[in-house]
Amino acid sequence: MSSYIRTSPVTQLGTDADGITTSQIRKIGRRDHMDFANRMPAFVGLAKATGGFYAENEDGMTLDAAMVAARMNYEVKFQKDVSVTTLSEDGVTTVTYPQRGTYGEWPGKETVGFGFVGDRYQIVQPAEAGELGQAIMDVGGANVVAAGIYGSPQGSRSYLAFKLPEGLTVGGHDGDRHDLYLTILNSYDGSTGLTGLFAPIRIDCTNMTTATFGRKVANRFSFRHSGDTAKKVEDAREALGVATEWAEHFKRSAEKLLATPMSVSEVEAFVEKVLATPATVTTKSGERGWADKRIALRQIITQADTNAFGRGTRYAAFNGAIEFADWINPTKSDGDKGRITRYTRILEGGETEKFKLRVGQLLGVGK
Repeated sequence: MSSYIRTSPVTQLGTDADGITTSQIRKIGRRDHMDFANRMPAFVGLAKATGGFYAENEDGMTLDAAMVAARMNYEVKFQKDVSVTTLSEDGVTTVTYPQRGTYGEWPGKETVGFGFVGDRYQIVQPAEAGELGQAIMDVGGANVVAAGIYGSPQGSRSYLAFKLPEGLTVGGHDGDRHDLYLTILNSYDGSTGLTGLFAPIRIDCTNMTTATFGRKVANRFSFRHSGDTAKKVEDAREALGVATEWAEHFKRSAEKLLATPMSVSEVEAFVEKVLATPATVTTKSGERGWADKRIALRQIITQADTNAFGRGTRYAAFNGAIEFADWINPTKSDGDKGRITRYTRILEGGETEKFKLRVGQLLGVGK
């Protein structure tokens, strides 16, 4: 059995005529990174890719109009004893499972089945999510900027995105600007409950920043189900309070990162740690894929125009790693399907969010 020796990507660098060390982003495996033309807030990209609605003009649009345009004007209902048709050796056999599922019903009686759900699952109707969104607009002065249904099948998940009136800037008045958004995510297939996502978007590269500052100051949180309108106003106030507190914590951490120098050797050590080749990779092609990722991340941190602000500091490393997670790290599909996958994983978190949180921990965000 031949032995396999893991290699380090730091040897895969070049030197130009001026003696400057350079590296080049190559295609990572078979998938390329997201081009700048398709870099936009994930909720806008997902709306465009799946037939949802987004606002070019953020002023004056009503939430009801956005929801109708995004086909969020449906009611979700339970369906018991769901029948599933299977093909047996003797022909077609219908089996009825004693489970309940959900389906959406649009005006005109169009229906779409969403999937099985557990006995404890409670439906939070799109209209109820809309009431919470309206409270966020009324209480916080926010504007609705995107609404959409997505998932498989389409409509099994939905979201409403709101831009908050106040942004934040790191590094002084003319520094690095971020817009602040609050997104309400909902699912009808039992995968998640009603969730709030506070999503600061860095304007220079459209990164969606993620970090936590203790259990109560995370930028992803759950809403408890309630049909009480007064409770929705209370939830809106609480969500906006979390957003304000999170932004204050993040600004303090970001300023510390900006004030902390980071040498080339420290960048290399950070890249090696945050994108270490998994122990399960035992082939040269697999190692090359991970080496390409590390080369790409290092190049973003040390050379990309999107990280010129704060170059040579931990702030550039933080933003470079988030840019990699959102736009460079490959998806399993290309084209429209790949874009939908990318926008979805930015919004829903999962491994992408875990990676961002690990980046913050390694660089000291939240300390």
